[in-house]
Amino acid sequence: ASSSDYSEAASSSAPEPSSPAETGAAGAYQITESQLDAAVPGGAGQGKCTDSADTSCANNKRAVAALNAAAQKYGITERSEMVAVVALMAFESGSWQYNVNLYPGRPGQGTKAMLMYDFVYAYAKQLYPSQVQDAWQSSTDTDTMNNVRALVLGDDDSFGAGFWYLTTKAAEYHNSGKLKDGDLASFQDYCTSAVGASWDSERQAVWETVNGGLVGRQAGARGMASEHSHIGATTYAALAARLNLQFRDASLMEQVCTHRSYEQGRLASNERLQWLGKRVLNLHVGEFLAAKYPNLTVEMLQDLQHASFGLASLAEIGRHFGMQAALRWAPAAKEAPHVGQTKVLGKAVQALVGAVHQDQGAAAARAFVAQHVLARPVDAAVVVQLKNPKLLLAALAKQKQLERPAARLLKETGRFTSSPVFVVGVFSGARMLGMGYGSSLKMAEHRAAKDALIKHYAKEVKDFKLATLAGDEDQ
Repeated sequence: ASSSDYSEAASSSAPEPSSPAETGAAGAYQITESQLDAAVPGGAGQGKCTDSADTSCANNKRAVAALNAAAQKYGITERSEMVAVVALMAFESGSWQYNVNLYPGRPGQGTKAMLMYDFVYAYAKQLYPSQVQDAWQSSTDTDTMNNVRALVLGDDDSFGAGFWYLTTKAAEYHNSGKLKDGDLASFQDYCTSAVGASWDSERQAVWETVNGGLVGRQAGARGMASEHSHIGATTYAALAARLNLQFRDASLMEQVCTHRSYEQGRLASNERLQWLGKRVLNLHVGEFLAAKYPNLTVEMLQDLQHASFGLASLAEIGRHFGMQAALRWAPAAKEAPHVGQTKVLGKAVQALVGAVHQDQGAAAARAFVAQHVLARPVDAAVVVQLKNPKLLLAALAKQKQLERPAARLLKETGRFTSSPVFVVGVFSGARMLGMGYGSSLKMAEHRAAKDALIKHYAKEVKDFKLATLAGDEDQ
């Protein structure tokens, strides 16, 4: 598998497989869309699919059906294996955004698992034996390799690739206990030893998020009550210690983790702390984004705050803290006790910020937010959604008194094949404003104009001072 770059996919459609061997299991591990939203927050909502012409990009709503079908097909019954495969593919595909490698542009590499061509060939040969010739296995012809890859780019095959690899090419990790539930070391071993992928903090962070989001099969109400019965003072003390917090009010962490639905509201809940923490977060996050991205419009800033620091993202932070193990709440539907947990957990993080502010003061709250919230990566490009980028770029160039933008073809491959790729740059005079690629010149020009607009609106200021820090500097 690839360990870094991604690219655009060819058509997501594919022929029906020729009765491949299946290892389906009645007890296959299945997940819900809400669980996947927590596990792969970059795929929530419309995901990273800002270009309607790009059918390769998928969101969690599309992904969950394909993932569950693949788990059924390949007999995935263990949570540890589902977490491993989802984490691997989410990382390789950029949260389902890509399924073909464009940079550096390896021919034949693709699927959501970013399989190299030799594995893509084996996968396609197993699924579509009558359509894949034996001679193509050792082919170095770009068009041939890309055509083989195109066979397995439909959602079911593309999302199924990671499960296929686990159960065929790394079968010693399947149903063997080598992938241990909740164990980072065993996932690292799988990536480096079985997949041959590089290991770094980004891959680890993706696994941690997926592991926290896929919370397991839905237990009955008795199981949820049993889980809460184990929560006590030691749990809250351990959570505070992990976060290096020493509240003057010893009961405050318990209140932070108690939702008003628990015990029918008879216990002190986090509702008031959450109300306060939400406003503290809005102040610091809003100030941070406005200073970091001075070219974003107000609407874009609002969208970015929601996308990067909304309840789903805060819930991800809460899972990183381990707050889900201390959370006390009563789900609306007893038969689905984990539905709604993301929202409750996100509000608990808001309550935690409120508790720090209330117990230790504004400066401590600001430092906590800076360390645990603002330090997270932010992708401003996701909120630059432009329906007519060429027209908007021309208007922006006129406003900036630049020459009218013009598109130029920089590179092309496979023009007369079923999967051509064009690379286009958009220039104002001699200055290149943006670059894009696509299966047609029109798509490439569209993306080049969009890239130029993203570079403008999502431009980051690296060194800036926040107004809320001025008071500290004066003291």
